[in-house]
Amino acid sequence: MKPFDEMNIVDRAKLFADLFPSIIPAFLTSQKKAAQEICDNPAAVIANWHNDKFPASLWVGTAEKILDILKRYEKKMPGHSSLFADQLFDGINSFFTIDCLQQFIKLGSDIPFSVKRAVDFFF
Repeated sequence: MKPFDEMNIVDRAKLFADLFPSIIPAFLTSQKKAAQEICDNPAAVIANWHNDKFPASLWVGTAEKILDILKRYEKKMPGHSSLFADQLFDGINSFFTIDCLQQFIKLGSDIPFSVKRAVDFFF
């Protein structure tokens, strides 16, 4: 295993999934719901966009990509940390996935403290 400070985002995502496999199915369900909400009403997302880092259209397009990835691989990702990391943490997908992961741990009352700390540390 590489030293943590030499890991890229995909490496860290794979490690996260290896360390916390039981949380992955619930997270994927949450991410799919978030992506679907954006895809169902992109005009509302664009109209209410207040992020200077990304244009709203890029965020909507990324949500569409994530939704497509989850439709294809959601059932295979739990237990396959490389697939999870390679698909959801590659390029711009990582920004959307990390945002969803942060929201997931923030809003989830049953998320173990260790998972919350790992998300803060890894991402």
